[in-house]
Amino acid sequence: MIHDPISAPRSRAEMLQVAELLHRIGNDYTRVIMFASLRAANALSNEAKSALNEVVNHIHAAAEVYRVLRPPSVTGLADLTDTIARLCRAQSDVSEFRRRQIDLLLAYDDPIELEAWRCWHASLIVAEMLNNACRHALGSTSGLISVDIAGSDGRVLCSVSNDGTVDKAWMPGLGTQLIDALAVGLDGFVERRFCESRATAVLSFPLVAQSERDPISESSSLDMAGPMVLAS
Repeated sequence: MIHDPISAPRSRAEMLQVAELLHRIGNDYTRVIMFASLRAANALSNEAKSALNEVVNHIHAAAEVYRVLRPPSVTGLADLTDTIARLCRAQSDVSEFRRRQIDLLLAYDDPIELEAWRCWHASLIVAEMLNNACRHALGSTSGLISVDIAGSDGRVLCSVSNDGTVDKAWMPGLGTQLIDALAVGLDGFVERRFCESRATAVLSFPLVAQSERDPISESSSLDMAGPMVLAS
């Protein structure tokens, strides 16, 4: 039987470290919001008040994204579709999406329940895929980003696509490397498809963790791991 190289106790310790870091970031966001809100209340001009309130709203939305992406504090099952729905709502409230008039559309059929840590793991990948679609695929233009969550043949498929013009000079960066590394941690991979007017990234991973399968099913699925890039 193949085991994850990261043991369970070490994983819990790492998750606690991430939780502590996000807790500190959350506290910093709260302090910045309080500071900006106070300055807005004391601003002498309506223009300054409006600008500061816009900053406060943006920070609130960014802080909510961090809250959605916090590692789970309990074990058990979590609904991936609910987590991604909350992530999309928070992301769509960030000023970059509103200012550039980027529409974010989420589609799914049925709830998908995963182990809490795997749900968190997958949500981190989808969040980075959303960032890539916004920053690199759409550039500075408006457009539509579609997120589709589905289960098929014992696998979970999370697709993020956009209808903007794809930069032909696009090269994989740190975000892409992080996505691929996180996908391997889910026993999965990310497939990317590019065309002249659309870019799509699809995360595919098994519904059940590899460590929970029997040896035969594990060995038969080893060839599914690894990133894939397709161009058309």
